[in-house]
Amino acid sequence: MQERRPRLALALGAGSARGLAHIGVLKVWEEERLPLDLLVGTSMGAIIGGLYASGISPRWLANLVGPLSKLNWRDLGLGGLGLYKGENFYQALKVLTGGRSFAQTRIPLAVVATDLDQGEPYIIQEGELALALRASAAVPVVFQPVNWQGRRLVDGALTARVPARMARQLGADLVIGVDVRFGLADNRAEKLWEVAIQSIEILERQICQTLPQEADLLITPQLGHIGSWDFHCYEELIRLGEETARQALPGIRNLLARWASAASPDQGGARAGARGESANQ
Repeated sequence: MQERRPRLALALGAGSARGLAHIGVLKVWEEERLPLDLLVGTSMGAIIGGLYASGISPRWLANLVGPLSKLNWRDLGLGGLGLYKGENFYQALKVLTGGRSFAQTRIPLAVVATDLDQGEPYIIQEGELALALRASAAVPVVFQPVNWQGRRLVDGALTARVPARMARQLGADLVIGVDVRFGLADNRAEKLWEVAIQSIEILERQICQTLPQEADLLITPQLGHIGSWDFHCYEELIRLGEETARQALPGIRNLLARWASAASPDQGGARAGARGESANQ
């Protein structure tokens, strides 16, 4: 009888500009031909994961962010003092995803947003992909909530900075998390959206200190010197994501080997778990 391979999920965390490090992680994943059965993303992790699941390779993602880093963010509804509908942002996502639905992604994908009225994470697995990505990245104060099937959804980072627990709930045997928000940047938050993002980051850090680590292994590139809106640092962010992912390769392969060993008939079919391991630069 053929041995069953563990169902492996990659949980991509929130991080605004720092989330571009996810591109480097995905680059390593492809080059090393690691298994990937499920992608779960929050906020920028949802956007990068969603574009990748839509068929855009890490190489093309890296090429895309260069021109995008030079945009006037007012063009995407990210300027001034007030709430923005994010319509231009949504339309850009619609173009980038090719108007796909979740049913049309090449890799099973789940996007995590926050139900504003219930105060809990909300997992999206069906429907229009671009609108789901827009909801997962709807930073409070900056973007208006997204109406989704009678719910008002905002940034998933409020309730699931790294959506490892959701990946587990969706049936993953092994979960590799990527947390790109280690440390606050040195630059002072001045604009409305910068204050909003930094406030969320402070809240997330406090929450993360009280919650158990749900990932079997956590990839944590050290990006504290880069601000949440430093999109011009995209080359460095992608490089640091790639370097930290390569450092994590022995741990990932060890987890796969241990799972296979524990799942063999001689071992009674138990799953090998090693939650809380970390790979950081």
